[in-house]
Order: sequence, then structure tokens, then C-alpha cells
Amino acid sequence: MRLFEKEKEELTVRRLFAVLQLFCTVTLIACVARKKMMNVGACFASMGLLCAPWLFERLFHVRLGAKLKCVLLLYAVAGPVGGNVYRLYYLIPWWDKFMHLLCGVVFAMIGYSAPDALEPQNRHGRAIKRLCAVATALSIAVLWEFFEFGGDRLLGLDLQNDYYVNSIHSYVLGSSMGEMGSIEPITEVIVNGQKLDGYLDIGLIDTMLDMMICFIGSLGFCLQDALRKKPFPQQVVRCERKPAKAES
Repeated sequence: MRLFEKEKEELTVRRLFAVLQLFCTVTLIACVARKKMMNVGACFASMGLLCAPWLFERLFHVRLGAKLKCVLLLYAVAGPVGGNVYRLYYLIPWWDKFMHLLCGVVFAMIGYSAPDALEPQNRHGRAIKRLCAVATALSIAVLWEFFEFGGDRLLGLDLQNDYYVNSIHSYVLGSSMGEMGSIEPITEVIVNGQKLDGYLDIGLIDTMLDMMICFIGSLGFCLQDALRKKPFPQQVVRCERKPAKAES
């Protein structure tokens, strides 16, 4: 019975994969027809990310749970294609933060299962597994912010959102050493003759908010696990390598 359920779950994953690949392919064709090359790149990125769960399984000799795979597949399309091509990042103001919140939950699930997957012969306490969950989610958040920063600085992109700042508090502005100075309210800033409505922060606030939201997502997962009587179901299971056949 359990084997039948696993086969049914795997079939669901493969159907979702096929639907999402078809969706990305149709979107890709439309972007090529409209000569939107940046959007074409986003489509290819999503199509590659859709294969990531199976690549991860092969590289690390593990098996991912069906529910985790489904979330990863949806996440792979919701960001590059949904956010950029269909402009959900702009049409829905909280879409980017929702993606980072989901990122915290998803990678917390992976980190939670990591100790048992790496050392299946040992029993690991739930506290250690929660710590690994938070650490994994934060590590992925940091790597992603490295990627965004690199894209902005090296490729001239705008992956890190900008915010207007209407007050500055800094020791650099102080009249003497160790004294903090302030500029507030900032009503306008002129850069090369162009007037802005305030001081333009170029990424710091967005980076910190993204990491904090990812952290909150991982904590939410850990809280859910703490409220459960049984440990959260293992989403990453180690697969034993098949021994190589001896040559005759």
C-alpha cells in the first residue's frame, strides 16, 4: 500500500514537472517572438531549475520527498518566469518578500532532514535538526544575496530593490569624534541635475529585509515542528550506492 502511495506521489511530481516545462516553453516562444531577450534568459533559467531536484538527488545520492519536490518546482517558475516575465514582482508588491519567506521554509525543510540523511546510522535530536534547518536557510539566503550583489555590480542589473531614505544618522556627520550627526527630514536630493524625493539606498535595506524574512520563514518551520508531537517527516533520505559489479 505504501509503495503504491509513493508511486502515485512520484506520478504527481512528474505531471507537475511536465505542466511547468510546457508553461515555460510557451512563455519562451512568446518572448522570442516579442524579442524580449532578458525574459528569454529567465525562461531558460526556470527550465533549468526545474531539473534541479533530480540533479540534486543524483549528485548527493539522496531522495527528496514528493511534497518538497512540488514546492521546489513551483518555486523555480514563480521567481524567474512569474516574477520577471509576468511582472509579478511589480504587480504584487509583496511577491518578492513572499518568495524569500517560502525560501526560508523550503530550505529549512532540507536542513532539518540533513543530519539524518548524512548520518542515517545515528539518532539526532529535534533541537539539532532545527538548528540545521535555520542554518541551511540562512546560508542559502546569504548565497542568493551574493548573487544579487554580483549581478548589480558586475552586470549593471537591479536585482536589489532600492528604497528612499528620508533621514540619515551617522558618526561621519558628527561635529566631533564620537558624536553622531543627523540629517532629517531629507526632502530632496539632486544627482547630476536630477531631483530625487530622498536619499536613494541602493540595496542595503532590501538585502537585510530579504535575509530577515528568510530567517522568519525558517523559524516558522521550526515552530511548526515544535508544536508537533512527532518529528516533521523526513524530506531528504539518503540512498545507498549500488556496489559496482565485479569484473569476470
